[in-house]
Formats: sequence, C-alpha cells, structure tokens
Amino acid sequence: GWHIHDWRQHGLPLLKRYGVVSDHQYTSRDAFERHDYYKFHAKHGIRNGCMIGWNSRPEDLLILTLHQRLDASPPSSEEIAVFMQMQDRLMVSAKIMSHLSESRTSAMSEAFEMSGLAAILFDRFGYVTQVTRDAEYLLGRDLIISGRELKSKRHDETLRIRKRMHAVINEKWLGPDPETIGPIFVQRDGARPLCIRIQRLGGNVPDF
Repeated sequence: GWHIHDWRQHGLPLLKRYGVVSDHQYTSRDAFERHDYYKFHAKHGIRNGCMIGWNSRPEDLLILTLHQRLDASPPSSEEIAVFMQMQDRLMVSAKIMSHLSESRTSAMSEAFEMSGLAAILFDRFGYVTQVTRDAEYLLGRDLIISGRELKSKRHDETLRIRKRMHAVINEKWLGPDPETIGPIFVQRDGARPLCIRIQRLGGNVPDF
C-alpha cells in the first residue's frame, strides 16, 4: 500500500525542478521519528533516501531511489554532485531506450500498413504514438485523436475506450473483467459503426 501513501510524493516538486532530492530536504525531524513510513523503513535498517529522477518524456518519470543505513548522515553536497552526474547518464540511457522503442513500433506500424490494417498504437499511459494510413482514413467527425487521446464525439463511447485501455495496460490485464472483453462500436452518422479492438502487444514491446 505504500504506492498509495508514499511519503516521498512530497518530494516530487523538488525532484522535477532539480533532478535529485534527498529526504532531508522536505522531511522534518519529527516526521523521521514518528511517521509510519519511516518507522517501517527503520525496521529494515534504512532511513534516509535520495531520489534521482530520469525520463525520456516529462510525463514518463522514472525514479531511482538510493537508501542509507540508519546511522548514516544525509548525503553531502559532494555526494549530491555525484548523483547529478548519475542522472545525466540515466537521462541519456532513457533517450536511447525511447529511440529503440520508437523504431520497433515504427516497424510494427509499417507491417500493419503492408497488411492493409487500420491500427493505432498507444503507450502505457493511453497516449497515441502511431497511426497507420488506413486508420487515418477512418478518423473524422465521429472518431478523433485529441490531446494524443483516442476519442469519440459521443461521451459514453469515449469512456468505454478509456476503460478498455486501462484494462489492457494495468497489472490485471491477464485476468480482465468480463465487461472489458470484446470490441467497442463507435456509431457514425450515415455510415456503418466502427469496430475497435484494443489489445496489448507481446514480444519485445510490452509497453505498447
């Protein structure tokens, strides 16, 4: 349950601004002594932590957290400088991984186009990343991409699309709710409905 009540969320504004932040920069001595979060850590012999943020896109934040022993002093300015250098290297790694992922999905998109399939690729946040030519042809008044999100002009259909995407990208996707199985139909004025199937791709691109 710590992912819901994680004390270190208090440090995210500083982390996004500076890239590296130590627990002591946003945690009082009283919180270290009394908060259940740090009591839990103390049981396992750790106390202060230092977060190093890295990402290829601002909305896709990853955090490397280094923990110290109970008797250790907070990180010195020299140690923080080393962590900043680590962050620079992690950011380069994130960029490389992002480019590799984009090249793989570009190849998949080309394969879909060669097969004449209308396909829209999205990432693990539900944001659209690639659209094949056949899919572009089907977009219009009834089905659009707005703010990198696939939407219908009908609110209830957009909600179903969001719900299905969430079911596909969350940790329970192998045992989905029966209500989230099957195609979604988007009604169109003067034309047959569009049938949308949303599924997770396997292989080396599990994030798409």
